[in-house]
Amino acid sequence: MTETSQTTHLAQVTSSALAVPGDPFDVVREFVAALQEGDIEICLSHLHEDVVFHPAPLPPVHGKAAVARQLQLLRLLARRISIQTHNIAANGGVVLTERTHTIELGPIPVDFWTWGTFELVDGKIALWRERFDIAELSFAAARGIAQAATALQIESRRG
Repeated sequence: MTETSQTTHLAQVTSSALAVPGDPFDVVREFVAALQEGDIEICLSHLHEDVVFHPAPLPPVHGKAAVARQLQLLRLLARRISIQTHNIAANGGVVLTERTHTIELGPIPVDFWTWGTFELVDGKIALWRERFDIAELSFAAARGIAQAATALQIESRRG
């Protein structure tokens, strides 16, 4: 199918969106919701056995077991994860997302934008690619450290 013959369907993610069984939108929405809740089992239930997770610009991770280890590490490091999906688009089995994440690493909040590509095979995520700006992520981490340090200084002055 050529690019000009493809039809793209866009939808804004809302809590009132109607669920359609097997719909790629639903698979990705459920996956992202489980990621936010830290429910690794539900995340894994949406992944293909041969999934490739590529958090670009970092190296890709191959296979469900390796992705499970990455998710478990994230849960160990993050006190809380908040994900806001701004836009979602699909073309057949490919779903694109535009999101902001806040990951709390102990007292340090790290806020950043990410763009996800999810390619589904047989209703499962076979490719999960996250694109983010490493400079923005580094700046967000520095900003979070400064916020945490400021909060500690205020607390120490009170006590």
